[in-house]
Amino acid sequence: MSGTVGPRTSIITDGLVFYIDPANPESYVSGSTTTNSLVGDISDSLLNGVNFSPNRQGIWVFDGVDDYIEVLANGNGSIFAVQDYTLDMWFTSNFDGPYDVLWSFDYVNHTNPYYSQHLRINTGNAPVINRGIVYAWNVNGSSFNSIGTGAISTGWQNCCVTKSPVETKIYLNGILNNTKTYTSETVSYYNQEIWIGKSNFANGPAKGNFSSVKFYNKVLTDNQVLQNYNALKGRFGL
Repeated sequence: MSGTVGPRTSIITDGLVFYIDPANPESYVSGSTTTNSLVGDISDSLLNGVNFSPNRQGIWVFDGVDDYIEVLANGNGSIFAVQDYTLDMWFTSNFDGPYDVLWSFDYVNHTNPYYSQHLRINTGNAPVINRGIVYAWNVNGSSFNSIGTGAISTGWQNCCVTKSPVETKIYLNGILNNTKTYTSETVSYYNQEIWIGKSNFANGPAKGNFSSVKFYNKVLTDNQVLQNYNALKGRFGL
């Protein structure tokens, strides 16, 4: 796959298997309770009253109570259940609860090994309240590993995570923030939902705004992550 996706973007498309964006009418129409991926055939459900705003050309507004998007009812065996991948998200946080969970493909309940793919902000009243981003995954279906950032600012953020069996990187606004390397680890996946704005624990609903969400079945390079950021930063005032 090559070229561009959508009328306003010049993002990396090689390896892109999932891409939703409320600014693109081919992905979302105001008032709808579904959003369609601009690549592939996945249709997601907007649940419990996720609102749309035309700000920034189009965003989804989550209330921090029960709003979320169900990407898939069962991610096991799907395009997301891979060992090499990149997750790229644009969002804001109101820093209003213990955690704002951005993306979750979790274990079937909140016990060991907890997560397959889990991206969140430690927002406040939590064991860690540095307002930093944390990405976590299980190690061979037993314990879990994680990587984090320092505190993030208010306003629009772009967070990108690249993951392979030997390395995880986390980027903020196109710039590499942290790297973790390890001996070969395999992530186990489960018959579990994939959510945006919700997790498998009760105190994780996200309060804030979401926009472009992309998933690749490959590890993007530093330059490719930066290209994706530069392609959309003007829309978000950055």
